[in-house]
Amino acid sequence: MKVKEIMTVNLISINPNTIMTEVCDLFEKSTFHHIPVVNDDQVCVGIISKSDYYQIQDQMTKMNREKAKASNQMLWRSLIAEDIMSAPIVSLDADDSVVKAKAIFLENKIHSIVITENGKCKGILTTFDIIKNLN
Repeated sequence: MKVKEIMTVNLISINPNTIMTEVCDLFEKSTFHHIPVVNDDQVCVGIISKSDYYQIQDQMTKMNREKAKASNQMLWRSLIAEDIMSAPIVSLDADDSVVKAKAIFLENKIHSIVITENGKCKGILTTFDIIKNLN
């Protein structure tokens, strides 16, 4: 099976200069866990995971403290996507095999691979996509 058969294609992506308050809104209002960061040429230059987002928040956020909320807002307004994205990315071609993707997931202990065609971001493959398609 090829990764293009099971990858997620209707991506929401952001620009490296996207202010982090917009990224926060995306994570809070959506169920996805990874946002590709693409440049104007649609080349993926990084990725932000929901885990990255949670790790940067004030540690008192989970306790719903007002000071933590204010601290987070100040922090998010001062950062752009490029500041926290993971780079370089791990990528595969859309015609690569799912077996190759599984090996990359296991070897690198990651949960998403950017899928490209001719160097441009065309989708994302996550461990969840693989689990959904187990027979």
